[in-house]
Amino acid sequence: MSGFADEIDAEVGALRAEGRRDEAQMLETLASLVLLDGVPPAALRRLALESGQSVFPAGSVVIREGDTDGVGFFVVVSGVGRVQVDGRDAGTVRRGDHFGAVATIDGGARTATVSAATELRCLIMTDAAFHEIVHDHPGIAWKLLVYLAGLVRAAG
Repeated sequence: MSGFADEIDAEVGALRAEGRRDEAQMLETLASLVLLDGVPPAALRRLALESGQSVFPAGSVVIREGDTDGVGFFVVVSGVGRVQVDGRDAGTVRRGDHFGAVATIDGGARTATVSAATELRCLIMTDAAFHEIVHDHPGIAWKLLVYLAGLVRAAG
């Protein structure tokens, strides 16, 4: 096991021992994101502690395409979300997937609607927390570019 994995396991164990199960789950989820590979465990823990968590009942809309007052970048902790663009199904999001990056990056309108197909638990990073983690760990920026290029290709 790598030193990184050992540190994450220790952080998760400490949070669970303190009775902070939701925070432990958020940290595990963040640590599993390919987007955040290479981010030190201490920075992930800070991000987990700074991020909120919301549960969306099945059938509810999490973000709506075209909304300009949306906040943050979402990471799915559990459940399944349905993604629609222009009223057409565009895929699903599950544990470890994320959405909301485009609007979080440029402050513009949401580019898709995401609704909860099942109960959907999400970690929500504020725009400020998202920008800080990308600034402090530039490798994330490249991964975001690759992700965004994939969105452009899928739309074309």
